[in-house]
Amino acid sequence: MATQSSYLQATSLSRLALPQDELSRSSERLQCALWSAACDAGALGNGIRAALYAWSVQLRKAQPLPCGRWYVESCPSYLATVEGCTRWAASLAWKLARRVVGWFEASTEHARLLGASVRRVKWGSRYGRHLILHAWQLASLRAVAGVPQNVQHEHIVAAGDALARFRAGARTATVRCPLHDDQTPSLVLWSNGGAACMACQREDGTAPRWAWLADGENVRLLAAGRTGTASAHARHNKSPLVAAGRVTAPATGPVGGCVARGSIYSKHTCALLRAYTRADGRAVTWRTPGSRAAMGVLQTLANADRASQTQEATRKAHDAAVYGAGLPARAVLPDRLLSVSTMGRAQGGGWASPMVPRCQQWVLVDMDDITLPEQMHTLGSALTAAVLSDSEASGRCAVVRTGPTGLQVWVELAYARHSAATWHQLPEVRAWHAALGARLLAAARASGAREGHSDESACAAGRFGRRPGWRLVDGTPYRAHIVCMND
Repeated sequence: MATQSSYLQATSLSRLALPQDELSRSSERLQCALWSAACDAGALGNGIRAALYAWSVQLRKAQPLPCGRWYVESCPSYLATVEGCTRWAASLAWKLARRVVGWFEASTEHARLLGASVRRVKWGSRYGRHLILHAWQLASLRAVAGVPQNVQHEHIVAAGDALARFRAGARTATVRCPLHDDQTPSLVLWSNGGAACMACQREDGTAPRWAWLADGENVRLLAAGRTGTASAHARHNKSPLVAAGRVTAPATGPVGGCVARGSIYSKHTCALLRAYTRADGRAVTWRTPGSRAAMGVLQTLANADRASQTQEATRKAHDAAVYGAGLPARAVLPDRLLSVSTMGRAQGGGWASPMVPRCQQWVLVDMDDITLPEQMHTLGSALTAAVLSDSEASGRCAVVRTGPTGLQVWVELAYARHSAATWHQLPEVRAWHAALGARLLAAARASGAREGHSDESACAAGRFGRRPGWRLVDGTPYRAHIVCMND
């Protein structure tokens, strides 16, 4: 192990510039070695892909040191938090990357001595590993991980309430999106440092994503270098999803690929969307952690519809509307939700870890601001026929009227997909979902509906649809119910 004095001596010698062509060859060898390892279909390749995904965020926080090198904190345990990466795969990837890149792992005291601003950790927590890299090593890793060489803070957003929630132990919080004028906060911040807007999208159809850093009572949003992860959630599926850090899909076959070849053990999640009024008068909304649905999607929707028709449920809904006047609607009657993706605990976490999307057996088409006809049976038959005409669908579907001007169509895929987050981000999947929404909207209009639009933000992993049940719409009780179901 290198001593402090030997390392400082090596650091001073590193100020001597190597020939530019030699640096270029070294950088090219480094990148080629990592790309080749990322193409491996085994545990090593899975670990390298997870490392590149994790470093796409961590390398943005690299600190320049007075000696001319750069400081980054990372460790194998952090790589193992990436969905689908085991600790064994992370350990293999770390050993290979350390040998290929040749970084120096300093102690905490050495890192501070070199001028690094080492973060403070809570009592009982541990630091990661303190990596010291040459500038060309950092630039090579950034190139492989897809990080821009000159990282700029794209946006600064006020987030006092969100940071307070994180300090209180929350896993998610919302702030206003800087890309559009949202009346209610739609930009979700995750406690792991990621962020995504749930309401807007970029020109290529993907959802805007960032990495965020706290800055006083604000957060700084950094554009994410990559949004797909290397994961496989269905048993017996060994096909690599990501080759050399880029998502690939077959030219033929089911749209987007990612077909689950084994049994799917994760289940859908039922949750509630609640609200309360703070002392300053602001309404705060949050979703409960939820519980696993005992039945499949169609059976869960049917059970909820049947339960909402009872006299007791009707009486409670009308009483809540009378006695809850002036309160937020979700504080009186919470929204009843069902996850579109199957959900499971985060990789390597226990019972307290958050639920994350696993597989995709169903997709949701959400039609808003649509004027519906009186003959809903005819409309339901038309929507079912439109679903049956799609080769990507199995034919099983359900149409739920969520409000006076809202419809949600649940469509089962002919082939279930693993790695829901990766699958949804493929351009061909988003194009197919948009075409399906346009086809269903056209079928609804042909049956007497007018206006309306299909919400493309429903094409995302971890989204929730509405279960049948009572809700308040402009202070009036309304029962979301099933229009038709094809099982």
